[in-house]
Amino acid sequence: MRTDEVTTHEPTAAEAFALVDQKYTDLSARRDVVRDQLGQLRTEVDKARSVFRTSLARAEIDGTAAPSRADLDAKERELVVAEDRLGGLEEAVATLEPDWRAANDAALLEGVSALNGQMAECQEQIHANERQAERVLADLNDRNGQFSAKITQLSGERQRLEVERLTRTTGRNR
Repeated sequence: MRTDEVTTHEPTAAEAFALVDQKYTDLSARRDVVRDQLGQLRTEVDKARSVFRTSLARAEIDGTAAPSRADLDAKERELVVAEDRLGGLEEAVATLEPDWRAANDAALLEGVSALNGQMAECQEQIHANERQAERVLADLNDRNGQFSAKITQLSGERQRLEVERLTRTTGRNR
């Protein structure tokens, strides 16, 4: 392989999910921040509108020039921009959500598959241990059988010797 060649691998499902999840989480967090800001901005617009209407009512009562609507107009433009941004972020999250769900499912399936593989390896080791235990038990049973035969042989020999001893002992006493 040449040193200037770059090897790439197909990302695992978990790696692919991590990338999609990062985008999805980032978009969701930004949407939530903008939603909160929009709520605050709506409150500010309502207050600015109330102040403007109170000033307008005072000008009508006093017969003076109407107050400038510039501050209220600026706040209302900010509100429209913020609503559009929230709408765009909500659409982005909704657009990315099916990909996020699919990537999440694939990562979970990959994890399940890996666990199944590990469980199969463990089960195979259990079977290998059981086969080894059967061989060891068969060997022990064989050895025990040999010892039992030896005990039977030795017991017979002992009995023969005792009979012989008793026969000599009783033969002398006569």
